[in-house]
Amino acid sequence: MTHSKIKRFQQEGVIANDSDLIRIKSVIYNEIINEMRSSGYVPLLDIIPAWSVSYNNGHYDFLLTVHGVYCGKSEAKKVYGVLGQEKIPME
Repeated sequence: MTHSKIKRFQQEGVIANDSDLIRIKSVIYNEIINEMRSSGYVPLLDIIPAWSVSYNNGHYDFLLTVHGVYCGKSEAKKVYGVLGQEKIPME
């Protein structure tokens, strides 16, 4: 995995109620990971996902960013993520 090109996966949206922020973050994160894997990417564990929220006219705007590296569609189903230059297998 040396010198693999890093790709950014993002999802943004609007949340009406602040009581849903934590639940929505988890749901969106899982959606992004599923999208990554179906494209042959796995999370780059060296870079922590970025979650930003801003209050705007009675609602919350959010943006979640997760970085990944390509390892192939079949390999993406077997690898949890990449840390450093090592693929971390799913158990």
